[in-house]
Amino acid sequence: MNTLWLLILLITACSGSSIHNNIASARKAARNSGKDILILFSNPVDCYACSKLKKEVLSTKKWKSFSRAQFETVVVHYSRKNSSLQQLQPFRIPSIPALFLSYPSGRVYTRTGYRKGGVDAYIRHIKMLQKQKKRISSLISSIHTAKPEEAISALKTLILIITRSRISGFYKGLLEKAHILDPDNRAGVRLSADTLLYRMGTDSNKQQHTILKRIRTIDPATAARLELAAKIRQIETRFMARYHWKEALSRLTALSKAERKPSADILYQQGRCLYQLAKYEKSAMCFKRALQIRQAGGWKRKLNAWLRSARYQLKKQKGQ
Repeated sequence: MNTLWLLILLITACSGSSIHNNIASARKAARNSGKDILILFSNPVDCYACSKLKKEVLSTKKWKSFSRAQFETVVVHYSRKNSSLQQLQPFRIPSIPALFLSYPSGRVYTRTGYRKGGVDAYIRHIKMLQKQKKRISSLISSIHTAKPEEAISALKTLILIITRSRISGFYKGLLEKAHILDPDNRAGVRLSADTLLYRMGTDSNKQQHTILKRIRTIDPATAARLELAAKIRQIETRFMARYHWKEALSRLTALSKAERKPSADILYQQGRCLYQLAKYEKSAMCFKRALQIRQAGGWKRKLNAWLRSARYQLKKQKGQ
């Protein structure tokens, strides 16, 4: 965790609120003040949504007054070119701005990003998210103290919340309790917990292998999907995050040939690489094929956005 805070550069957008240059300082202040901790990953220079958040919310007097009263704040200048940030746990930053709210202890209970509507709407949104803190606290209490059936139900609900909020990395210890509460996976909690544990990663390849082995004994198909996703994530981290698009495309193509049927995940990443290499026609084909395989709401919106962009760039390219 200390590595992260060595990479922090304070942003002046939130000047006037209780800003700290590391999480330890924020925790210490939060213990004394009783405030929650707000951690913001942003880059107003290179990120349009970040600059919008700064202009519409962070730089306003109303936000500064609100955040000063509610939070101890840490703001991180985030850049994808800084590959070491990609590996840091338990924060996972697929896009910025990413705003985390945590208990004074440092455990995150929700996250959000840029939202339209201005400062008043954003403050209402933050206040609504703060309500999740009490709910999570209640669930954690039930997991530790309630009867087995109630504890399993509480853990199942907690898993749904932290999965939706993408904050599972802060709940590893509670996820491990699934093996005690649901050892045979009769309630489906053990498989859900192990799936999250595998996705968040560990410091040891041996641990990862052990978790995958446990999942395979319960559901081989889920284990195969997770193994493929881990391989894709490795390519994304090692090559795509460093803008090595040709090498990433080559490895994704080799991975695709090893699969028995087309994968929407591989096609999506191939489309991204081809887009960056200005091969817009092939890129659009990849996004279109991925859409034919996977139609889930979030995926559909993301793929359609990439497909529209690829087609737009293709028209411009042909016009030239």
